[in-house]
Amino acid sequence: MILAVLFANSEGNILVERFNGVPTEERLHWRSFLVKLGAENLKGVKNEELLVASHKSVYIVYTVLGDVSVYVVGKDEYDELALAEVIFVITSAVKDVCGKLPTERLFLDKYGRICLTLDEIIWQGYLENTDKDRIRRLGGGEMKHGKRHRAEVARSLPEWQFKFLSYKALKKKLKLMNPNPNGRHRARPGAQDMGFKQSLNRELDKVNTFYLDKEEDYIIMFRELESRAENLNGNEQVFELQREILDFHSEMVMLLHYSVINFAGLMKIVKKHNKRAGEAVYSSYMRRVLQQPFFSTELLYNLIRGCEAILERFSPPE
Repeated sequence: MILAVLFANSEGNILVERFNGVPTEERLHWRSFLVKLGAENLKGVKNEELLVASHKSVYIVYTVLGDVSVYVVGKDEYDELALAEVIFVITSAVKDVCGKLPTERLFLDKYGRICLTLDEIIWQGYLENTDKDRIRRLGGGEMKHGKRHRAEVARSLPEWQFKFLSYKALKKKLKLMNPNPNGRHRARPGAQDMGFKQSLNRELDKVNTFYLDKEEDYIIMFRELESRAENLNGNEQVFELQREILDFHSEMVMLLHYSVINFAGLMKIVKKHNKRAGEAVYSSYMRRVLQQPFFSTELLYNLIRGCEAILERFSPPE
């Protein structure tokens, strides 16, 4: 079985992950172990040069692809040779989606399609599709982004789905605009263009408000957990705290996914706007995209690492 597929950036932050048959309480260990493995061994490695490792009776094959690192974990019939085939199919598909070796920004831009492509390649822990044309077709090559966006939201974060960027509503607004056939910046934006911008601003306010409120809640929750960790009495309290931290950690990872999915949707709708309004408008929007609070995830990453540090204090040595 293929136990896990993870993509991480150069700083070791997880961009995409898929687990199969791995209990929730063990996933944190695998994230930390794989990122540490990459930090120790991937520096200076050529693109798509495969490295092999084993850990706890399972096999690991990993590599570098542009600005991201890729890890595949398997057991039983998925030994080093089988995993080498799996990672080849995955990296080939990602290059196909991105059009080249991915930078981190390009990877995030193509996030929705990469996720669906990955799910077409691996199904329930087994290599399902290897045909490139079929993967491209099933993984979103012929599927509109709005459907991909909603599918990813429903799969990953169903309880937050109404807090996401309303891509479908923005797309309807965009269709009301008069297209600019020359692709150049218009001198005076029409009423429909202003209506689209107002709708986009409302959507950004909604997403940013939700993200910042969650971030503020998480700061308070982390301080409470940190305080409790300093005043524990007995194994029962330790176990209860570990369980709460694992749940808290999982929710923060979900907020990271929320950030990336909204970023992907925002990039896509801005590009569609560019086709109607011209490159000058696109450039100004892109500056705004990269400055949105919901995409400033450094604090969230620090809280996640803080939880991992607390858990490590209570973990028995290997």
